[in-house]
Amino acid sequence: VYAYCQAQTGPEWATLTALLRTAGEGVLADLWAGPSTVPPTTDTDFVVLDIHDLQDAPENVRRAQYLNVLGYLWDLVRADRSERKLLVVDEAWMLIDPQAPEALKFMKSLSKRIRKYGGSFMVVTQNIADFLAPAIAGDGEQVLTNSAFTFLLRQGGKDLEALTGLFSLSDAELDKLSNARVGEGLLIAGNQRAWITIDTAPHESQIMYGK
Repeated sequence: VYAYCQAQTGPEWATLTALLRTAGEGVLADLWAGPSTVPPTTDTDFVVLDIHDLQDAPENVRRAQYLNVLGYLWDLVRADRSERKLLVVDEAWMLIDPQAPEALKFMKSLSKRIRKYGGSFMVVTQNIADFLAPAIAGDGEQVLTNSAFTFLLRQGGKDLEALTGLFSLSDAELDKLSNARVGEGLLIAGNQRAWITIDTAPHESQIMYGK
């Protein structure tokens, strides 16, 4: 598109060329015009999208790429209602940006709609408080409370304070969460709650830890 615009004449084309220049030239060109590293959905049952490097990109690039990624994911979710799908957003705090709220709004919509398309949605994050910043608290709270199951591991500081109001934690639950050991946590399923400990089987330890 950028090359085509360059070849045209007239002030409108010059303006469009200028707007597209950062995507067509320089260090960001491969991000827009390079070959895709995402395999066709027919080739694999497991796709990982690593967006870590986008955190250092300019805001306009970050917003646009978030929309690209989210559009791709939504197409996967809607493609076949008869196919079971699990969409996992790990380190979700990386997507929580009051200046670029598109990703959070997408997660809110997904948490409400994915069941209609034969899918499940899992959000994993270390920092609950990030979801409840004043500018985005409405969307963030809906993502957290729309879950059928919530598993809380050890918490502290602002995150524990945020969870207290969100899930009406008792003093006993607060004490346990602030002192929980590895693998211990509070499982919330509707109105039911249970303190559980997760033990890994030998074959699981071998896969995850190599021992």
